[in-house]
Amino acid sequence: PRSMAMADVGALIERAERCVDTFELPLALKFYERALAFEPDNCALLDATGELLLRLGEAERAVAVLEKSVSLAPNANFAAYLNLGQLQSGTAAVQRFEQGVELLRARERALRKRAAKVKAMAGVEARDELSVVQQQICSALCAIAEVYLTDLCDA
Repeated sequence: PRSMAMADVGALIERAERCVDTFELPLALKFYERALAFEPDNCALLDATGELLLRLGEAERAVAVLEKSVSLAPNANFAAYLNLGQLQSGTAAVQRFEQGVELLRARERALRKRAAKVKAMAGVEARDELSVVQQQICSALCAIAEVYLTDLCDA
């Protein structure tokens, strides 16, 4: 029964991802929600659902789902923190963005270490990934600056 449920969850996630790819977002949400009924503490699934809720404009539900994800696995996904930063305002937003940046910087350090150790192709791949992480850090820092220029300009 457990392996059957896992297969069902995998199939539901696949269907949800296909729906996202074809912009059938409300239908994708239904598949994610059904998968969450089987695995309510699956952080990757919570993150995907939260991001989809954000895209659908369901801010309150997105916050609840993403908060659950980061409470279950605080060091797992920088994107959950960045999404929470978008959904919140003021110092709460800054705090969430900073938590995301902290995870990104840890990833950056790990990639730098790996790039220094490996040669040729693996080194190129690590540098490419490092470049992406650095761009994500820059975007998050810009988002923090934006909060200071708007919500916290009088603070």
